[in-house]
This record gives sequence, C-alpha cells and structure tokens, in this order.
Amino acid sequence: MFGSYDNAIAAVRVLLRSFFRRIEVTGLAHVPPSGGGLFVAFHPNGLIDPALIATSCPRPIVFGARHGLFAWPLVGQLLRAVGTVPIYREMRSSDRVSMARGALLRRSSVCTAC
Repeated sequence: MFGSYDNAIAAVRVLLRSFFRRIEVTGLAHVPPSGGGLFVAFHPNGLIDPALIATSCPRPIVFGARHGLFAWPLVGQLLRAVGTVPIYREMRSSDRVSMARGALLRRSSVCTAC
C-alpha cells in the first residue's frame, strides 16, 4: 500500500497535520547528513512520538516496535514500509543490540526509546 519509505513518511505527515496545527523542531543542525547515528528519545506515546521523529528528521531512521503492532492492518503495512524492526518480548538484550548495530554498520540511523 505505501510502497516506499518516502511514500510512507508522506502519508504519516498528512495524518500528523490533521492532529497538530504546528510542529516545531529544534536541533536539526546537529544531525549529520550521512553515516550512522543514534537517536535516543523519551516517548510516552509509542506511535505518535516515532511518527513525529521520523517525519521531522532529514534522513531515514530505523525504529524498533513491539511485534504485535505488525498484525494491525494499516499500522503493520506502515511499519514494514519504513523498515521498522519487530521486537519480541522474549528477545535477549544482546539480540536487540545486534540488530541496532547492524543498522548502524549499514550507515543508517537508529532510534531507541528510554
């Protein structure tokens, strides 16, 4: 349905504009244009906050999400389109770190939440 990362992000931007009149972003000058990067976010809302980060960042970001979200019809399609990695509760922490490390080695940016 969404096809590519860019199409998925465009669809999310449309949704966000319907909920928020204004979105203010600061600190984009600190985001390097290429190479691996790590974004650490405090996000009490597991769907809106990653959407705000993904649509505001000038480069693609790899997110992790609870595997159950991939079963939701539209949400699952969107998560797959943007390259989200499913996180299983039974995964060891070292496996999660390995997945993030792999994305960084591919020179992608990774976002994790605390």
